Amino acid sequence: MDITVREIAEQPMVGMHAVVAVAEMPEFFGRAYGAVVAELERQGVAPVGPPVALYDANVASTADVTAGFRTPGPVTPGEGSGLVSVVLPGGRVVELVHEGSYEAMGSTYDALEAWCVANGVERGPVMWEEYLAGPPAVADPAGWRTRIVWSIGAALPPGTGTVGA
Repeated sequence: MDITVREIAEQPMVGMHAVVAVAEMPEFFGRAYGAVVAELERQGVAPVGPPVALYDANVASTADVTAGFRTPGPVTPGEGSGLVSVVLPGGRVVELVHEGSYEAMGSTYDALEAWCVANGVERGPVMWEEYLAGPPAVADPAGWRTRIVWSIGAALPPGTGTVGA
């Protein structure tokens, strides 16, 4: 798997925020993404890119998560919608793409963590997943693709860029 380091710009996002038990994530995501799509359609705003889940980096049996979509500019959710407007941080990030089921993502996170430790890279307080291919469009979990993006705070060794893991 390839780990990439790059600079990104801040990205506005509309989502549903909650602290969710990991076992309840699929239900939460379905509800959140449906609500965000409905709100963006109501406002005549097209989402930018795939569904996103923004996490506080300390995920355990529960996750502090905002699930939604990036938007072309700031969007104020309608009153009573239960949605929030947030910003995916800009700056330096480390990312890689997980291929396969969500249940198997632990090994991808382990590889990312090992790479960060080996390269002296300090991971930031937030990370997000971008669901590039998955249900319901792709039925077979072997075809699912999830980009994992983690903000990083420490300087990288000279010449660090795309690195095979």
